[in-house]
Amino acid sequence: MSTNKEWMKLKNRSTSQYLQGVDKFLEFAFSVAFPNENIQMEGRTIRCPCNNCLNVYFKTRRDVRYDLLKNGILQSYTIWDKHGEHMDNFHANNEAEVSENLHYDDMLDMLQVASGVIGTGLVGNEERNVHGLSETTEEPTAEASRFYRLLQDYKEPLVLDGSNVSKLDYIVKFLHLKCLNHWSDSSFTQLLKFQNETLGCNLPNSFAECRKIISDLGLDYIKIDACPNDCVIYWREHESAHQCPKCLTPRWKNEESKVPFKILQYFPIKSRLERLFMSTKIAK
Repeated sequence: MSTNKEWMKLKNRSTSQYLQGVDKFLEFAFSVAFPNENIQMEGRTIRCPCNNCLNVYFKTRRDVRYDLLKNGILQSYTIWDKHGEHMDNFHANNEAEVSENLHYDDMLDMLQVASGVIGTGLVGNEERNVHGLSETTEEPTAEASRFYRLLQDYKEPLVLDGSNVSKLDYIVKFLHLKCLNHWSDSSFTQLLKFQNETLGCNLPNSFAECRKIISDLGLDYIKIDACPNDCVIYWREHESAHQCPKCLTPRWKNEESKVPFKILQYFPIKSRLERLFMSTKIAK
């Protein structure tokens, strides 16, 4: 489908150009979803791409039109892939823009799910400031504050004088390298400080600060004490045990300091699957 989508950028949603754009979008979306039926038929639903529903909720044609006029359409939703538009219909010189928009949508979805604010209208609301405050809201919720903090890290450039890599992207990839190459926490912190001082980067100054950002994303791990002989983990019925019930090896190196002989790092699978399938490419 080739159509002019400049209407999506209009702030005044009462103009004839915006109204015509909304109607053309609805005609396209419903004709693709229900090709052999009357697109005006009541009861048929599609994803609503307004700034409040964010392509999460299914609504009727009348409700989608109302939401698009009231809340506006997602500015980043330039490829209507959730409504049947295929990237094959675009010219090759638009491939970079398409890839960037899809990456932004996927990252935005992940940040909203991680913060628990999906569908709350925090994105695209021009009345809010960077801290998530509006004229009618005195204090942002904890979820909203976490989301805006992550969104600020995602939008913030790595290098202050201009960079195509966001701060959040770089931190995630840098932590991945740390795991692959078994860097110590102290060496990782030194590398962060070195890059900030010599390259003018805008990175956190310590591994602990990076861990905090990853924790906000919901990608942290749980530490569970384990038997050094791999007999059991001290979990559930063994959580309060002081020695292995099978080999009788003590749990602690030192009973007073409670330093375990071995620690298992458990990465919860549920949150990772949620974020994995927020990617449109993987979900398909």
